[in-house]
Amino acid sequence: MRFTFFRKLLILLPIMFSTFFAIGQDTLFTYLFEDGLGSPCAPASVNFYPQSNLSSPIYDWKVNGISFSNQAEPIRVFPIGGTYNICLDLVNGSGASESYCEEIFIFDPPTITLETDIDLGCSPLPVTFTLTSTTNIDSVVWDLGDGTVVSQNGNDLTSMMYDHTYITSGSFSPIITVFDENGCEITITESNAVEVIDTPNPSFTADATIGCTVPHTVNFINTTAMSGDLEFYWDFGVDASSNSNDVNPSYTYTSLGSYDVTLIVTNTNTLCADTLIIENFISIGEFNGFQYELLDDGNCGLVQVAFSFYNSGNIQSVSWDFGDGNSSGQFNPVYTYTSAGCFTPSLTIITTDGCNYTATASECITSNGPVNVNYTASGDLKTCDPFGTEITFNGISAMATSWLWDFGGLGTSTLQTPTFNFTGYGIYPVELTVTYSDGCEQSVIKTSVIIEPLEAAFSSNVVDGCEDLEVSFYNETNALDFITSYQWDFGGGTGLNNISNPVVSYTDTGSYDVSLIVETVSGCIDTLLIEDYIQVGFPTNPGFSADPLVACLEDQVQFSDESGSFVDEWEWDFGDGGQSGEQDPQYEYTDTGFFDLTLITFFNGCSDTLLVEDYIYINAPKAEFSFDQDCNLPGEIQFYDASLGAETWSWTFGDGGTSDVPNPSHTYAGNGSYLVNLTVNNSQTGCEHTESMTVVVTTSIPEFTLSDLNICLGDTISVINNSLGALEYYWSFPSAPIGCLLYTSDAADE
Repeated sequence: MRFTFFRKLLILLPIMFSTFFAIGQDTLFTYLFEDGLGSPCAPASVNFYPQSNLSSPIYDWKVNGISFSNQAEPIRVFPIGGTYNICLDLVNGSGASESYCEEIFIFDPPTITLETDIDLGCSPLPVTFTLTSTTNIDSVVWDLGDGTVVSQNGNDLTSMMYDHTYITSGSFSPIITVFDENGCEITITESNAVEVIDTPNPSFTADATIGCTVPHTVNFINTTAMSGDLEFYWDFGVDASSNSNDVNPSYTYTSLGSYDVTLIVTNTNTLCADTLIIENFISIGEFNGFQYELLDDGNCGLVQVAFSFYNSGNIQSVSWDFGDGNSSGQFNPVYTYTSAGCFTPSLTIITTDGCNYTATASECITSNGPVNVNYTASGDLKTCDPFGTEITFNGISAMATSWLWDFGGLGTSTLQTPTFNFTGYGIYPVELTVTYSDGCEQSVIKTSVIIEPLEAAFSSNVVDGCEDLEVSFYNETNALDFITSYQWDFGGGTGLNNISNPVVSYTDTGSYDVSLIVETVSGCIDTLLIEDYIQVGFPTNPGFSADPLVACLEDQVQFSDESGSFVDEWEWDFGDGGQSGEQDPQYEYTDTGFFDLTLITFFNGCSDTLLVEDYIYINAPKAEFSFDQDCNLPGEIQFYDASLGAETWSWTFGDGGTSDVPNPSHTYAGNGSYLVNLTVNNSQTGCEHTESMTVVVTTSIPEFTLSDLNICLGDTISVINNSLGALEYYWSFPSAPIGCLLYTSDAADE
């Protein structure tokens, strides 16, 4: 069958033909395919766009010398392929002109032909499609009409073939899309190109496929789907004279043996036919055995097997022996082998007429058993020696047929018992992968070889103190190997220098270097030296002075250390909770009265303390005050003096107002924040002190709106708070006491 299809496609190749210069530009127009897309194959719709700077020109577009438009942006359709010379002539009212020409090339569409070697047949129907093109084919998409879609590379050929088999019946219309070398896309559809006729599917059973003696009569049951006009031909495996055309025939066998049975079913209208042959379907005086299938249950170690045999209906009992000591009386059992080995199953059946048959599998079934891949390792698995540690491994797996070791990326081996030398610092996990006869693989990582450098480390209970200092040293070396020796150097202290955790006495003042050398059983050595690790000093007899000893509140007091030149650390306690670590600190007291002074001095960690009680006295007065504010009259403030030792008072209220009485009242004219200062004076001590506090005056205005004034029972409304100057809110909702709430805001003007 031939199907020819012509489609017009567009391919456009711009070629510079000639250029005329009027105002110094290279081109007067550009062009695009329709919508800016497409391929340049005929028929081609092309949009032209002028690029001139002339004002108000007159356009004259020409193709091959013939005018086709005087529009500014014309559209031209090129119905056939070829080379076209496009020119644009421009002239304006002042006589200025421009001209430009350019050649464009449009491809002729290719001719496509599709053929099939057969267009009618019985299922399954193999069909060969042949596709030819007048241009080279870049690629083809075959849509065969039955749900099969295949892409194929054309390799720039002009002829291509594709083979496809239709499985189901029906009428199929292939859709073929071709992309040629020029970028043209062609789609052809051949309606009802292939018709596939349904073929009968023969099927049958029988009532007594197993017999003990002859004559043995078998009733055959035809289970073929009865669709259409069918013709049946039976061959009972004896001779031609015994054959039958009945739908459900019966046949009596007169000789012992096994017989193949054949059924051919033909549709008399379409002549489509198919044949079913069951070998050894009838067994008289013998048993034809059983079948089994290995099931993939995702378990590499255990094997699951599905057993079955043909049950003719005259089976009285069955007995399966799975070869591993276990059995079953089920007709078609599924059994899992749980131990390692190769097991040969067998089946014994007893028929209703007393026949007893036993069949044994020709090959044993291999089971890997439970997951048992493992290995041992001997050698120094943890070491500090970077030059190597040699480890011997032994793989353990009962049914493994091959071994693959991965020594942490350093190397591999396929031996069951390899020896490998690990070198270089690092952690190397060792993985063993075994493969069984069925191709199943199992892996295990049990051991990691660790090679790390030896790093000596130590600490102590103290690092400084006074003469006759006793120091406990602690070895903190993290060694992979066993440490065989310790060599301590205490820099002058007295103690055992060859044990792990020595105790050392330092009797003289000074700074002492401490070092530790450790050595492991594999010969690794490392040293740690810490200079000036131990500091030993003596009491420094602290002393101090202060100026002044009597001061006013918040005056600066200068303290001076008089302890001597050996002191390297100071701790001052000023008696009011204040402290300092300076040698000569300055300090301001925030309360009045007597204060003890304590100085602790240190030399190489050895401390000495001097405490002088009531050393500093701070004179009165100390300014303190509070105030009351009525929310109904927020601008009227009552102030209360709480100062100590005050004789005179000087108030400034932050709005220009002042007072000299102890407990004044003041009225603020407007809202705002006001800084209030109280300065008190004591004539006997000559001291004065000032305390400051901020007073906030704000007038709160409660106001709110509701989102809806007309509501029904169960409706929800929103309450919008529009209050000004409030810090707390109390809401009350009629007939809903549970809805009352108190809301506090940090902003006074919300």
